[in-house]
Amino acid sequence: SQSEQIFKNCVQMCKFCDMRLKIRSPVVFVSFVVFCCLILLAINIYELQWMKTEHIRYHHNDKAKNQETSAAAADAPVFLAYGKNVDSGHLKHVFEMFQQFGYIRGSLELSDHWDVLWAHDYPFRKLSTKLKNLKSHQMVNHFPGSGFITNKMDLAVSNIPHIPRAFKIPQQTQELLDYIMKYPHKKFVQKSNDHRGIKIETVETLNLKANGSFLQEYIDKPFLVDGYKFDIGVYTIITSIDPLRVYIYNGDILFRYCPEKYHPFDPKNLNKYVIGDDYLPTWEVPSLKKLYTELGYSMRDSFNAYVRSLGKHVSKPVFSTFSSEPVTI
Repeated sequence: SQSEQIFKNCVQMCKFCDMRLKIRSPVVFVSFVVFCCLILLAINIYELQWMKTEHIRYHHNDKAKNQETSAAAADAPVFLAYGKNVDSGHLKHVFEMFQQFGYIRGSLELSDHWDVLWAHDYPFRKLSTKLKNLKSHQMVNHFPGSGFITNKMDLAVSNIPHIPRAFKIPQQTQELLDYIMKYPHKKFVQKSNDHRGIKIETVETLNLKANGSFLQEYIDKPFLVDGYKFDIGVYTIITSIDPLRVYIYNGDILFRYCPEKYHPFDPKNLNKYVIGDDYLPTWEVPSLKKLYTELGYSMRDSFNAYVRSLGKHVSKPVFSTFSSEPVTI
């Protein structure tokens, strides 16, 4: 520091004076040492005062910044997160988007002052007391009652056209038996709501007492691609119920193919008609491989090109479905 350098200079001068005076004038030497010490003391006092001033100025500015930050936070919109293990990382991108739009995260337990509730799980049962009197500026990323069209069992038993007939077990057991008597040639698959344990059953082997399951008519003549049965996943978002407003992600559609060809059919071999985690991807289906891997088609475009090559039209059944009479569920 500056005081240390001055002290060193004083020591050097003292040595020099000592050599010059040869201890012949001790009064002059002592006076000179005292003078140097006074200068050093004055410099130390000055440095301490300067450090105090800087400390006060720094903390004053820091306090002002904190006050500004607190004021900004008080005015910022607030979002809440609800679900299992919301901080495990699977909602990372959701949190980042909220932050980019100026939102700060609040506590679901501590505050009722929030603007958006982002619920990973369906919130209207467990959070009914919080959500029954929403303020005009508060929004939730779910619609009450949407489970009737997103829950597999509720949707299947709603008797909507174009959905194979289904029966909830055990509540609709008698209706199922009457339907089997009327259409004895029909096949059924028994499903649980978590999409596990799907298997074609005969009437004799059906479990009509399995609570929380349902039986659905099996479509035994499906459209196949190179002999493989498949399912389709379309990404959508509903932004309004009345009027109904649905946005569809046009980037691509998910196609999943069974790992084994459908024919010769064997109901005991689930790989022929059940889509599992080990499904066959688009780029391994012979007629789609070149379209997808070499020509750069998407899954949807590869499928559409294949259908057109057969002289069929993809859009006709889609339009006929949407143009049918609306059904209340």
